Amino acid sequence: MVKTLQVGEASVIQPFSYLQLVFGPITGVMVFSENIDLIIILRVIVVIDSSLFTTWCESKKKGLVCANKCV
Repeated sequence: MVKTLQVGEASVIQPFSYLQLVFGPITGVMVFSENIDLIIILRVIVVIDSSLFTTWCESKKKGLVCANKCV
């Protein structure tokens, strides 16, 4: 993670560090046979959506998104 922060911008990379909140429950289910409730599923959806949205916004700022998709 430290190396990626040296190479790229923190505003693009940092949201993906929150993916540990996604893989934690998955690991809990697979390794410890835990149950996943609705709150965990909603949190996972929020983390994934916010990471994708931030990545999309940053790529739009830099002109990496196709011109026909930009507003």
